[in-house]
Amino acid sequence: MRMPLFETIRQPCGPAICVHFNLVNNQIHKINLTLHERKGIEWRFYGDFAQNKKIQSHIHDWMESYLIHQPSTLPDLFFLPTTTIFQRKVWKFLTTLSIGQLASYGEVAKAVASPGAARAVGTVCARNNFPLLIPCHRVIGSKSSLGGFSCGLEIKKRLLEFEQSWHQIRNQYVETLTEAL
Repeated sequence: MRMPLFETIRQPCGPAICVHFNLVNNQIHKINLTLHERKGIEWRFYGDFAQNKKIQSHIHDWMESYLIHQPSTLPDLFFLPTTTIFQRKVWKFLTTLSIGQLASYGEVAKAVASPGAARAVGTVCARNNFPLLIPCHRVIGSKSSLGGFSCGLEIKKRLLEFEQSWHQIRNQYVETLTEAL
């Protein structure tokens, strides 16, 4: 059952996707990402507006900071169903990947002290109910293939292109400054 939509926010920059936040009792219960063809990103809030006003402000601030490639930390606003220790380790590690930084499924497995568990990492990523906030889109195959993504490969591609373009511009700027000194 889809919750009622209570607000849509559009920004002319960012990847051409829509981020759907399902909110219940001031917690994020699920995030879904969909494609759209308009320029820029938009995000929508579903649920009871009166019950979710506080969290909406936190999410808005996070989305604005993501668009300038400096995402802030969200307070503990996720509704986490029963999860395993391995899932929590993987998700925690993924939140350490900065914008423009990629890791292979195998690298994530090693980082959480489970070498050889690359497929299990893929399964954890596929079950991530909070794409974008827990950035499983930054996990790729061992030979730089896109791998998979629960919201579809086109969305993963758009997110990575948006994040990589900023990363490349930033690196060029730093190189130019260094050469000028």
